[in-house]
Amino acid sequence: MPFLIDSGAFSCWNRGAVIDLDEYIRFCDSHRVDGVYYVNLDIIPGKPNDVKSKTPSSIEAACQGGWDNYQKMLKTLPFEKVVPVFHQGDGIHWLEKYLKFGTPYIGISPANDMTTQQKLQWIQSLQGHLFDLAGNQTIHTHGFAVTSFKLMKCMKWTSVDSASWIRQAAYGTVYIPMAQRDGWRYDVSPFLLTTSPKSPTKDEREKHIFTLGPYVKSQVDRYLTEMRMPVGTFEVVEVPDGYKKQKKELWWEKGKKDKILRITKMGIVTCHQRRFYLNWKFLEKANEVLPVNYLYFAGAAGSLRDEIELKITNRLMSFAEIQTCKGAAKAFEAHMDLRR
Repeated sequence: MPFLIDSGAFSCWNRGAVIDLDEYIRFCDSHRVDGVYYVNLDIIPGKPNDVKSKTPSSIEAACQGGWDNYQKMLKTLPFEKVVPVFHQGDGIHWLEKYLKFGTPYIGISPANDMTTQQKLQWIQSLQGHLFDLAGNQTIHTHGFAVTSFKLMKCMKWTSVDSASWIRQAAYGTVYIPMAQRDGWRYDVSPFLLTTSPKSPTKDEREKHIFTLGPYVKSQVDRYLTEMRMPVGTFEVVEVPDGYKKQKKELWWEKGKKDKILRITKMGIVTCHQRRFYLNWKFLEKANEVLPVNYLYFAGAAGSLRDEIELKITNRLMSFAEIQTCKGAAKAFEAHMDLRR
């Protein structure tokens, strides 16, 4: 199965950090393994949270910088393994330039600040360049952060990546497939089930695991049973000043140390690792029926237990994160060892 190494350019740009291109190339070159692809170090125009700084001239300069980086990466790395990136807002002549150059695999990156409909319209506008009149792909495509089912279904992608599965799970949300008579639908957006141990807000009541209506609850229970996934149980206990929480205990409220949540049974309510697993398995099933060859699982390398992490073969990891996070570096090397 394929593995994608991303530079981490966007996250670094967001926090004002810079990636050294030569160091990134050396890192990629030292991990030449079958099935591993390398995302070009693209340039992000303007400054974070400053719309006015993203001018036509800064966008053009960023495109030129990305092209120059791509040419430099190709001097060391295999032509078919380097994936340049075309962003929403870039001039279409840059996509044409990559196509004329013979680039075999290109990243398509919708803008984060656009609505799903705006992203969809932009992607559809590119299809005349990416497919011939018979509907055959003229170039392999990777959709960056293409997590919406509407976007995943809008064309035949070679690959897309998503970090929402892990972010949602970290904040207490799990994917539940829509039910049908003979099973489950994995080709449509899932039901987002909130599993926070705390009482749901008014807006959460119809999607919170503790306050579901009878029909929805029966479907959720059926799915969790089939997945052999317990809900989990807990108790909330008041503790004296100076209390030191034990294993399987969490502070009930952030910043306060007067109550603890004591886990009495592990499950999706009480364990984020169970939620990670459930969301991963849902998207694995979705990948079988969506028009996407490979759905890369991105996000938070090093936060998963080995028994989950090393089963996720089609992974995307960030060079910047690997360089700065020991857990991410350990997880990455474990993946590489499996492929060598």
